[in-house]
Amino acid sequence: MISLSEIPNGFSPVKILMPFTRSSGGGGFFSAALLAKGLKNSGSRVCALFPEEGRAADIFREFGVEVKISGIPVINSIKKKPNAIFMFVVRGIATYWGARKILSEENYDVVYCNDDTSMLPWGKAAKTKNVPCVWHVRTSRKGLTDYFRLRTADAIVCISQYVSRRIPDQYTISVIPNPVDTDRFKPVSRKMQSRRMLKIKPDGVLFIQIGRDVNYKRPEWSIAALSESLKAGGDASLVFLGDFTGQRQRELLDPYPEFVRDRIFFKGWVREPERYLAAADALLHPADGEHFGRVFIEAEACKVPVIATNTGAAPEIIEQNQTGYLADGYEDFLKAVSWFGSSKLYSEDSECFGVKFTSKYRIDAHAEAVLNVLRVTVK
Repeated sequence: MISLSEIPNGFSPVKILMPFTRSSGGGGFFSAALLAKGLKNSGSRVCALFPEEGRAADIFREFGVEVKISGIPVINSIKKKPNAIFMFVVRGIATYWGARKILSEENYDVVYCNDDTSMLPWGKAAKTKNVPCVWHVRTSRKGLTDYFRLRTADAIVCISQYVSRRIPDQYTISVIPNPVDTDRFKPVSRKMQSRRMLKIKPDGVLFIQIGRDVNYKRPEWSIAALSESLKAGGDASLVFLGDFTGQRQRELLDPYPEFVRDRIFFKGWVREPERYLAAADALLHPADGEHFGRVFIEAEACKVPVIATNTGAAPEIIEQNQTGYLADGYEDFLKAVSWFGSSKLYSEDSECFGVKFTSKYRIDAHAEAVLNVLRVTVK
């Protein structure tokens, strides 16, 4: 690879293809869309290619990014079942040949793969067509096919130091944190007024947890911590934003008495999560091994502190007792939330922990960092 000192002067905008193998999924699509928006604003032409219509394609359109539907078969994450593995391979081969055809018909300066599944077929197709390919690594999970991904990647971008440990030492990588949309995520002038508009209990301390209902997010920790806070005499409530089914809600709440259940609200996925986050006093995020945690920087942009666990990428983003608190284990997390929920130090519109936003998470700074990688990669 070329070093950054060898970046050519007068680098012109590039034509970038961002291919995806599905249009449904988690926050990685949102981060990729923010990157596409930043690259587009810098003067590059970005095309997001999906095999089907879906929420992810809509997000790119909302950000003003060109979207094309390829009709190539959808590839979901591989599951450890014989038939699923067979279909994964068949669809991957079909995607490879479809990718070759697309790259033959249109001239792109670079193929930018934002996930593992697109990197396999698109990276190989790009290599056969002599088109540079970037692998933007968004998870820390090592895969059996990483060897082939690495063989076809001309550049590797990781979203955190934690994720970068997935890549063997002999490879050169760039660690570039995810961006945040500061036009959406910003402090509110009146938290209590915002809560009334959202029909949330306006008084007391308001905690919030945002994310999909998956085991490693550990929502049960947040509920247990709220219970401890209430037992300690605190006046606190907890709002969940995420895909919690009615049955799952009952499973989480049944062990607790009514006075605790009355302080917990499941809002599902909402159109404007930034309004709920900015209205909260603290974000709870007890996840184990978060790959990055874009919600951390969204909270920071809203000047809302984060109470998280000292695992994954959280220590890279959260400054202890500055932008939040990093708990060492379950008991420490409970104590931190209980103290925060019972504290009389926090009043309306106070800036807890003095949270200040770091400009390196802005969309333009993120896009410029990626462009530095492209300046090296695109010859």
